[in-house]
Amino acid sequence: MSYLVFLGFFLLASITTSSGQICAARADVPTLPNSGPSVFSPTVLSARWSARQVRKLKFYLDPARTNIPFSTRKRIFTRAFDKWERASCIKFAITSVKSNANIVLQFLPIFPTDTAAFATPPPTQVELTFDSGEIWSTDSSNPPDNSLDLESVALHLIGHAIGLQHLATTGHVMNRRLVDRVGAPNTEGIRKTRLQDEDITLATNIYGPCDDP
Repeated sequence: MSYLVFLGFFLLASITTSSGQICAARADVPTLPNSGPSVFSPTVLSARWSARQVRKLKFYLDPARTNIPFSTRKRIFTRAFDKWERASCIKFAITSVKSNANIVLQFLPIFPTDTAAFATPPPTQVELTFDSGEIWSTDSSNPPDNSLDLESVALHLIGHAIGLQHLATTGHVMNRRLVDRVGAPNTEGIRKTRLQDEDITLATNIYGPCDDP
């Protein structure tokens, strides 16, 4: 069964193949399974947050349509944001008011049914939407069969939410090849939760190093 992960600009897509989840970014229309992977359009990469906004980007966790406990989602998503914060000058903070958020993380039914997640681009309110019908792994010590690791996918999506493109180097969070499904042939591994130097460089090239005044 193939799965797409739609991200944004205006849609980005990730396609499951025999070798893993492929994130293919397009600036115009969804990438379909028979059209092959695509890459970011350079004209789209101007999407970014302003210098004022990155002093504190607020994120909101929508409580609806998921049986994953709020405390678990908060722990996983906050950890993903913390990794990007430590790697760049962007500051993130959770908010309890959706209208105040720069980034909203939500679980909703996504159609077509082979879509696992999508994101919209900055600088307006970004929505990171995870399919409520997907099997999400929240426990690395005991992941369900055929699941996708929630933190790994969130870390990749947050990268796109701050305007980052893909890396060609395998094994990196922002490589177009995402994590493997649990039980599928192992190409990238079922978890990628550590930002590499090249991942960090993507962010600092846009926003500057985290030690900037």
